[in-house]
Amino acid sequence: FRDYIVATKAPVFWLDPEVAEEAALFAQVLQTVSPDTAYLGWFPQGHEMTGVTLCAQNATVVVAADYFYNGSAFSGVRAPIKKSQPVAQVPSLANKIYLSLTMVEGDNIQYDQHRMRQMWDDPTRGQVPLGWSVSVLLLDIAPAILSYFQQTQTANDLLVAGPSGAGYTYPAVWPSSSLPGFTKRSGDYMKRSGMQVLFAYNRDNSTDLPLPANLVDLYKAGFPGIQGIVYNYETSSQISLVDGLPVATLLGVNDTQSGINELAAIASSWNGTSPLFVAAGLESWNMMPSDAKTLVDSLGSQFEVVRPDVFFLLYQKAQG
Repeated sequence: FRDYIVATKAPVFWLDPEVAEEAALFAQVLQTVSPDTAYLGWFPQGHEMTGVTLCAQNATVVVAADYFYNGSAFSGVRAPIKKSQPVAQVPSLANKIYLSLTMVEGDNIQYDQHRMRQMWDDPTRGQVPLGWSVSVLLLDIAPAILSYFQQTQTANDLLVAGPSGAGYTYPAVWPSSSLPGFTKRSGDYMKRSGMQVLFAYNRDNSTDLPLPANLVDLYKAGFPGIQGIVYNYETSSQISLVDGLPVATLLGVNDTQSGINELAAIASSWNGTSPLFVAAGLESWNMMPSDAKTLVDSLGSQFEVVRPDVFFLLYQKAQG
């Protein structure tokens, strides 16, 4: 990432958010920049949650960019960007367990450049519906990468705005005066990149928090075209309408076998009297599209796997 730092004359610092005196200096640096400025790179010792929390408390978003190569070249090359995605068939609402699968990690632009491309090249991709979280900030730093994913996606691939919009952050701990600017900018980037589903993390350090109605309303105000939000990475999936917008926690699936077991348990406890909606997040460093297909192939006839946008449309229908 050094070429990009030099090209933009960016200030460089390397401070550990879990060392008190370094965290204090870290916060002091962040307080010198405008709200919604990006902190690009990563954190010493992999102190992700404390680092992202500290940045969010100071109205700063994180862009994981430590192994992003040739940023100065990628950011200087334009590419065609679509403002829509392939249309998926929406099945009639039935008495089924509707399941959506989303690959996580998309906020991480070096993941978008490397690991996601490896996963994208899996010949199994496109055989089952998948959401792919990806950074909307590729519009600026690497439009050619975003364009490539758009040009090569199938009708089963849905690009989802990576957590938590225009940069990795935890909205719960933002200063209330600065948060509307972030959600508005996130909505603008989603609209310009054709993404209508958002994946968010809402935490305070390592504590997962719900998405309150006021935060959902800010995302809606920033992008009226948003279709739904999946958030966090938890031990179960819960879905509800929050001021008319479907919002669902992600059931975390760390590997194929645990996913098979978790979904089998959900099927065995389902009473079968009304549709059930389960949103799952797949651990992108451990799983590939071929693993998603193995998972889907293990499911009984009571399941129907759909893209995240279709998932939200069906849930709204089920709610009348």
